[in-house]
Amino acid sequence: MGYNASPSQPQQQSFQTLKLSELLGYVKGVLNNAIGGFYWITAEVSNISQSAHNGHVYFDLVETQNGIKKAFVRGNLWSGRASQVLPRFYQVTGGSITFGMELMMLVKVDMHLQYGLSLTIYDINPEYTLGHLERLRQETINRLKADGVWDLNRQQYLPTLVQRVAVITSATAAGWGDFQKQISQNIVGKLLKITLFSSMMQGDGTTASIANSLSNIAENLEDFDAVVIIRGGGSKMDLSAFDDYLLCSLIANFPLPIITGIGHEKDLSVADMVAHTPQKTPTAVADFLLRRLELVITQLLNAESRLQLILSQSVEKSIQKQDYLSQRSRVVLGQIEKRSLLQLSDFGHTLEKELTLRLRLETERVNSTQVHLRHVLELHSSKSLQGLQVINYFSQRLASWLRNFPHKLLETLDQYERIADLHSPQSIMKRGFLPVMKDGAPLYSVDSLKISDTIKVLLLDGEITTNIQSIEKKDDE
Repeated sequence: MGYNASPSQPQQQSFQTLKLSELLGYVKGVLNNAIGGFYWITAEVSNISQSAHNGHVYFDLVETQNGIKKAFVRGNLWSGRASQVLPRFYQVTGGSITFGMELMMLVKVDMHLQYGLSLTIYDINPEYTLGHLERLRQETINRLKADGVWDLNRQQYLPTLVQRVAVITSATAAGWGDFQKQISQNIVGKLLKITLFSSMMQGDGTTASIANSLSNIAENLEDFDAVVIIRGGGSKMDLSAFDDYLLCSLIANFPLPIITGIGHEKDLSVADMVAHTPQKTPTAVADFLLRRLELVITQLLNAESRLQLILSQSVEKSIQKQDYLSQRSRVVLGQIEKRSLLQLSDFGHTLEKELTLRLRLETERVNSTQVHLRHVLELHSSKSLQGLQVINYFSQRLASWLRNFPHKLLETLDQYERIADLHSPQSIMKRGFLPVMKDGAPLYSVDSLKISDTIKVLLLDGEITTNIQSIEKKDDE
C-alpha cells in the first residue's frame, strides 16, 4: 500500500526537496547573519575534557535554576586560544577550571554541519570566577547564620586533655606529613592517639569525601575527643570547597569540637569560621594539641604533690582523733566510777548510743573520703604512668588504713561495753557490794543512822528489811 499524505499537508510535487546538508547550511547562514558577532555569556561547566592529540578543550555548558537544567550547549576552546586563555586563568585564580565552576566567556555561535550547534570560546574572564566564588562564600555565611548553626560547633566542649584525635586529610598530602613530624618531635606526642580518615581535600568530590569521613567518625563518637581537618596551602580556587555550604553545615552541626588547619595565612575559609578552633596550618594544629597535653601533664604532676599532702594530713588527723578518743574514754571512765550505781546503767546505754553514732559517722566520712580519693586516683591514673605508680602506692596505704580503722573503732566499742558491763549494778552486787536504802534513798554513811531505824538491803533476787540494833563507826585512817 502506498503512502497517502493527509489533505492538510502540501502535495509532494508542490515544493523542492532539500538535502540535510543544504538545510543545515541554510540554518548556518541564517545564524551567521543574525548573530554572527561575539557575546559575553555566563554558564556552568558540567563537563570538560582536553584532547591529548591536538590540545583542543571541549566543554559541556549548562544553565540551571533550582536544580533544573534550563539550557545546554557544547563549547570548543581551540588549542591556539587555549594555550593563551588557560595559563592566564590559572595565573589569576591559582587553579584550573573544574566541574561545577561558573565561567564568564567570550563566545561566538557556530553551526557545524556534522556536529551541530556549538559555541566557539575565545576568552574566559578569571576575575568573574573569583568574584563568583566570593559571592558563593558570602551566600554560605548568610545561609548558615539564617539556619541558626553559625556558633553551634564552638559551643561544643573541648576537654583540657585532647588525647584521642580523628584527623581528616589526604594520606599523601604534605600537610599530613608536617602534622606527623611536629607530633613525633615532641616527647609528649607519644601520648596522643591519632586516627587518620583519608579524604579528598581538593576538587569537586571534596565535600562528599569529607562528609563520608565525618559520618564514619560520628558512628564512634565515644572513641574521640576532637576532630582535626587539615590540608596544605593553596589558592582560593583550591580552597573553594571549604566555603561550600553543605560541608560547612556538617562542620557546624558536628557533635564533637572540630579544629581546622587548612593552611592559608591571609583569609579564613567559612569552614574555619564555623569550626570550634581554627589554626593557620597543620603544624599549628599539632602545636595546639601538644601545648594542651603539656598543660595537663604539668597539672597532673602538681596534683600528685597535692595528693601526697592530703594523704599526710589525713593520716595526721586520724592519729589526732585516735588520741582524742583515747583521752575522751579515760574521762568517761572516770566519770562512770564517780557516779551512783543507780545512774550507771543509764550511762552505759547513753555511752553505747554515742559510740555507735560516732562510729557510724566516722565510717560514713571514711567511706566518703575513700570514694573521693579513689575517684581522684582513677582520674589521674589515666593521664600519666608516673602519676599512676605514685597514686597506686598511696591508695594501697590508705585502703589498708581504712580497712583497719573501723575494726579498731569496733574493738574500742567492745572494750567500752565490757567496762560498762563490769560497772553495772548486777556485776557489782555479784562481787558482794549490796545497795543499802533508807526511806528510799541510798546510804553512804553511818552518820545518817540511829538505833531502831529500818533499812533495806537490795539483793539480786529480792530485798531484806531489818532494824538497826547497833552502830559502829570506823575511824578515818
